[in-house]
Amino acid sequence: MSVFSAGPAAMAHFKTEQDDWLIIYLKYLLFVFNFFFWALKESIHLLFFVSPL
Repeated sequence: MSVFSAGPAAMAHFKTEQDDWLIIYLKYLLFVFNFFFWALKESIHLLFFVSPL
């Protein structure tokens, strides 16, 4: 008998927590890249396509 054996329920719970953190991290990464690409697009638009007054 092993003292450190974790049952399938504990392992499933741990995997679910890992998946949750992975999803949160990927959503955050997507948001950051989306923001920077939007800012880049807007700055290029302002630099090249907006005529000065």
